[in-house]
Amino acid sequence: MEDLDRLSLELKLRNFSQKTVKAYKFRVGKFLSTIGKPAVEVSDLELKEYVAGLLDREGPESVAQAISALKFFYLSVHKRDLVIPYPARPKSLPEVLTV
Repeated sequence: MEDLDRLSLELKLRNFSQKTVKAYKFRVGKFLSTIGKPAVEVSDLELKEYVAGLLDREGPESVAQAISALKFFYLSVHKRDLVIPYPARPKSLPEVLTV
């Protein structure tokens, strides 16, 4: 069974929403095609470099989704725990209404 099929099965068994299944499959599929080698051969350093590259192109919310997808994929499909920090979200002051 292919990695993305196994990921889809794990997500469905845990009753994740269709949007989450679609997003996680997209993120993991994009990662696997970018890396260009089997998921079991990818080192922690390569994963961190991939995430760092995402931070250059995408916002912190999108990168956090990619990290969540990769962590779920590796933990549920390959039984490997990843230690990748989530990006800090930019802080903004609340909008104060005037009289």
